[in-house]
Amino acid sequence: WAAFYMLDGIGDSFEWDIVKLPRGSTGLTSVSAAGGAWGIATNTEDLDVAWEFCKYITNTESTNILISNNLRSVPGRLSSVPRWEEVAGTDIWKGRYVQVFPEQMLNDAINWSYPVFMGEYDAAWNARIIGVFEGNDPEEALAQIEEEANAAAARYAEDE
Repeated sequence: WAAFYMLDGIGDSFEWDIVKLPRGSTGLTSVSAAGGAWGIATNTEDLDVAWEFCKYITNTESTNILISNNLRSVPGRLSSVPRWEEVAGTDIWKGRYVQVFPEQMLNDAINWSYPVFMGEYDAAWNARIIGVFEGNDPEEALAQIEEEANAAAARYAEDE
């Protein structure tokens, strides 16, 4: 996702390309290649405006600006794929392994699994984060989440 932003700095000072994220000893990557998403909080004061913004930020033009025009991964809209393919075929990307983006999405993002302790992490997060929004100390809440998540990770690491 950062290749486009590095182009000016790199220029032709050395040969470079794009590669997939490495896999660990289990054969899996520990980083999801899948991107994020836009959402609306349940306590949003102006739901209609938030919904209009989500529609705007995910429309074809916005997706082209955010993703396709600079090859930041692959677009989440079929209508933005032609623009992605057009940019991928320009001189600046010729000879580069730009197909790594859709390949990694297909082979890794879809099959990527969360850590085995993700359920326990979610429980720790959900139990503490609401309190932060109600005025509890964020530093204290995050310390508790970290302690519980690390304990869960350690339990699963012992089982391996």
